[in-house]
Amino acid sequence: MKPLIYFALLSFVLFCSTEKCLTVKQGNHRAIKIPFEGFRNSAEIPFKALFKPNVPKYLFPNTEPSGQRCQTGWNKLYGASRCGYLNHHHKDSDRFVWRRHPNCIKFQNGRVIGEVENCEFANKVQIASYAYDKERKPFQNPDLLKPFKYLLDVNKYYGFKIIDEIERTRYLLFDENDKLLESHTILHTKCSSPFTGYYLGIYFGGFCPAPQDITICYKL
Repeated sequence: MKPLIYFALLSFVLFCSTEKCLTVKQGNHRAIKIPFEGFRNSAEIPFKALFKPNVPKYLFPNTEPSGQRCQTGWNKLYGASRCGYLNHHHKDSDRFVWRRHPNCIKFQNGRVIGEVENCEFANKVQIASYAYDKERKPFQNPDLLKPFKYLLDVNKYYGFKIIDEIERTRYLLFDENDKLLESHTILHTKCSSPFTGYYLGIYFGGFCPAPQDITICYKL
């Protein structure tokens, strides 16, 4: 094979390999058994993500005693740890998270009892910026968990970017044409290695596994 042809084919394969669709199967937290996404050594984490139609449809059964907690919990999209390669992400990290809009769900006594008919947020995905800082947890500290006002449609790629700085992180959301839609800033405690760590991929929940299959596609 001629070198130019080989190079063109290799480039095509590498380009195509940057897009991947991952499914978290019912009853699981992860889409892959070995979730290591690699080490990061950059202050910026850009990526694109597309939510399939099954994403804003998941619903916990009314037999689940912690259904409301499960349904309103945030699921992890993508991000990275910070403050060193060996520093655990539950100590210091930055991620985008997502969930089905809770206003479309009916709750009673901590359980899910049904769906809201003709919900204005149906088929929309809610996202948020989500950070751990010196072991302070985002779900216990509102300054580390900030929902975006902009709601995402399914079957459409959006751009995301996390920009780490010494004492803060910026979270940016873009449309399919790279137009900035919204941004958040989360303050961080200064650390010795703020731009090093490991990438963090798709993860459903934290407390509850997925009640049905959910699929998200990525361009990294």
